[in-house]
Amino acid sequence: MAGDGAEEFDDFCRANYGRLVGSVHLFCGDLGLAEQLTQAALEQAWRRWTRVGQMEDPVAYVRQSAFNLARSHWRRLLAERRANRLHVAGDADAARPAPTEVVLSVRQALADLPPRQRAVMIHRFHGDLTVAETAEAMGTTIGAVKQLSVRARAALKELLGEELDAGQSDQPSPVATANVATDTDADQPRRWA
Repeated sequence: MAGDGAEEFDDFCRANYGRLVGSVHLFCGDLGLAEQLTQAALEQAWRRWTRVGQMEDPVAYVRQSAFNLARSHWRRLLAERRANRLHVAGDADAARPAPTEVVLSVRQALADLPPRQRAVMIHRFHGDLTVAETAEAMGTTIGAVKQLSVRARAALKELLGEELDAGQSDQPSPVATANVATDTDADQPRRWA
């Protein structure tokens, strides 16, 4: 195959490489990974070039190959993370108490929130970020973070209700307690901190 179709394949790569990398980059979100996956997909296409070169749309074939390689990459990463977590947590799990019903309820309620509301709650209250830091981390405005926080708190309060209060009898409910700063003038609207 060294001379058979090599020039045609080179022309194909020169003409389509940038567009393929761009598509794969949009698919996987990482330019370096997109370049690696595109090159691997082109390598696969080269090995089958006599067949791939005759296809109606060889670019679509290479693009789909790269997407499949990306999916395989993500599956492999997830499997590695699970294995590492199990390995590292093996001894720690024996010492760690099982999560309470309240903890499980809060986790489920967070999972039920829309993704952006869930992200705000996690950044603000688990990550202990300020509103401005949360806005920067999410690539949005401070006003959007405040609005998402209000909506998420309302949704969590509705989802959890008394469950949260039952788990923290001596402390106020974190869902019911808002970081609200009021102006000294009573006519001024509240501002969420």
